[in-house]
Amino acid sequence: MRVTIKEVTQRAGVSACTVSNVLNGKPCEFSPLTYTRVHEAVRALRNHPNRVARSLVQRESMALGVSFIDQGQSLGDNPYLANVLDGLVMAAREENYNIVLYIRPSVEEIEGYAANFLDGRIDGLFVIAPDIDCPRMKQLAATDLPFIILGVDSPLPETN
Repeated sequence: MRVTIKEVTQRAGVSACTVSNVLNGKPCEFSPLTYTRVHEAVRALRNHPNRVARSLVQRESMALGVSFIDQGQSLGDNPYLANVLDGLVMAAREENYNIVLYIRPSVEEIEGYAANFLDGRIDGLFVIAPDIDCPRMKQLAATDLPFIILGVDSPLPETN
């Protein structure tokens, strides 16, 4: 059963606003005792943040897409790709982001990236070593999805 903020406030003896500010790391002036009481109440009630609810309020999914487009080989066969993915995962973990992995997407899946972004399922996309001239890259460049291309030296082709 889900723990509500009301239950945490009752157990800690503080207001809902105080619980929210403490748990969301808002820069407010609370005594160390208040922080301790809120965190002890959360721990005692075994409360875990609801990432879906938080993403709705903050308008962030805390998820980043990683795509390997037009590779023609498995991830394990390319140490560069494995190292890049490892670095992305470590950096994402430090910032409390999750990684959504897309491998060799079809044209329809490229359209899905933009839909995932608009639906709030990913906040951005890393595209690893793509064929810059492929139609999928032009299609991706025409979306509003923030993305970063890694592993190529040439610029994106112009889009309409």
